Amino acid sequence: MWKVKDVALNAIDTTFFANVRTNDDNVDDIVESLQTNAVLQPILVVNLGKTYGLVAGFRRFKASQIAQKDTIPVMILPEGTTESEMRKIALIENVARKDMNDYDIADAIRIYMQEEKCSQRQVAAKLGLSEDFVNLRTALLSWPTNVRLAVKEGRIRITHAKYIVRVPLEFQEKLIKEAEENSVEYISKKVTKLLAKLEAANVDPTEELDENGNVIESGPAEETLII
Repeated sequence: MWKVKDVALNAIDTTFFANVRTNDDNVDDIVESLQTNAVLQPILVVNLGKTYGLVAGFRRFKASQIAQKDTIPVMILPEGTTESEMRKIALIENVARKDMNDYDIADAIRIYMQEEKCSQRQVAAKLGLSEDFVNLRTALLSWPTNVRLAVKEGRIRITHAKYIVRVPLEFQEKLIKEAEENSVEYISKKVTKLLAKLEAANVDPTEELDENGNVIESGPAEETLII
């Protein structure tokens, strides 16, 4: 049975578990909340005797430090929890977080797959997630940099991005800007229309195009496509 208690911040060892994400400096939202409220969701730790090893919840821990809190609520994993089980628990906890964006979830899944040497299907089964959920997020890591960055920064959703990556690179930046202010359905329809125009103009979507939709080549210019 997992135990929940308040422990001193200086008793938390953040270097214990290699999978703890310590490169996310954006904790302002949590710090602001801590000015008037307590940490509502305990961080996950293991009992090391005199200290506690952090398994998941670094942002909450860091925000509590910045907010000058003395203690933080922790959930203590059962004695004997293996490193493999810790990775699984940490990933499940991160996927469930409302403030965890899809890029970070994708990266966490990638690390889990590498360290557990398992497939996307096996990850889905182990974590109780749909294969579509896992497949889409692992695909995100291979998408163009501008699209990945837009998702990572929270400017667009992954459901916007999966349509945007279907079009040539030259159109993506404009679609990203439109996605920042429009629904997934809007972007889906926009992409469908653009691909239809490219097909009608007999343009290979993999060819290099300029920002107006012209194929870049030495021969006669193709018809300009406006999106």
